[in-house]
Order: sequence, then C-alpha cells, then structure tokens
Amino acid sequence: MKAAFPSLILAVTLCMPAALLAFEKPTNGVDLSFAPGSAQLTTAERVKLVRLLEMIKEKWCPLEGVGVSAHVDATEEADAPARAALAKKRADEVVSELKAFGVPSHILYAESDKYVFRPLPWTGIVEVEAVGGSYQMPCPYPQNAYGFHVPNRR
Repeated sequence: MKAAFPSLILAVTLCMPAALLAFEKPTNGVDLSFAPGSAQLTTAERVKLVRLLEMIKEKWCPLEGVGVSAHVDATEEADAPARAALAKKRADEVVSELKAFGVPSHILYAESDKYVFRPLPWTGIVEVEAVGGSYQMPCPYPQNAYGFHVPNRR
C-alpha cells in the first residue's frame, strides 16, 4: 500500500484524545481501483472493502477513523475541473458504501484531488485507510448495529 497522505493522517490524529496518542494505533487499508473515467465500484472492489471492515469488526477496539482519498490521472478527463469532479464522485461513492456497511459518518474523513495537472502513478485509485484502537477484547466501547466498536461522539 502506498504511504498515507500527511493531511489525512493529521486530520484523523487531531480528532483523537491526547491520551490515545500515547499508544501505537493499528492501521489497515485497501486500494480500490476504478475503471478509467468511472466512479462506480465493481463487485470485486466491494468485496475488498467488506473484508477490511470484517477484520476491523473482529479485532479493533475501537474503530476511530476511516479516511478516503480519491485520485484521478491527468489522462482520464480533458480538463482539471472534470478531473476534480471525477475524484469527488469516486470519494463520494466509497463514503456512501462505507456508510451503507455501518461505518458512522462522524468518523469518516474524505478528500479528493482538487486539480490534477500531471499524470499520477495511481490512476483510478481510491485509498481507504482505517485507524483504530488496541486489540483489547472484550471491548469497553459499545458496538453499533453493524458490529463496529466505536467511540461516542464528542
């Protein structure tokens, strides 16, 4: 998996209580591929997302943040605004799927390329990275209806 984006890590980190930052946070992620010019997830990509979420439900206490970072390549659309719109559609598609699978919206962080002027090595990729707590079980945090241990809203 590619290195995480510093802005995404910063956003997730800033939302965590200081006491939690003293411990190493488990992270895991997946890259979801899109066909050139498409913002539709395929069944195979949904399966990858479900596998990530099932592992998190089973082992993480709690799930503290999920970041979605969408990218396009300069060859996918004719101009920068169209590329930015495609990246946003990809991010929105993945966020919608995450919500449908029960990830609470208050721990979702999404970003997309605003303007892409150069070819990128990750054409059509949406990176999904989850940050969680320890593997402490039984977990003292409540489970939501979908099986995720999540902290209460602050």
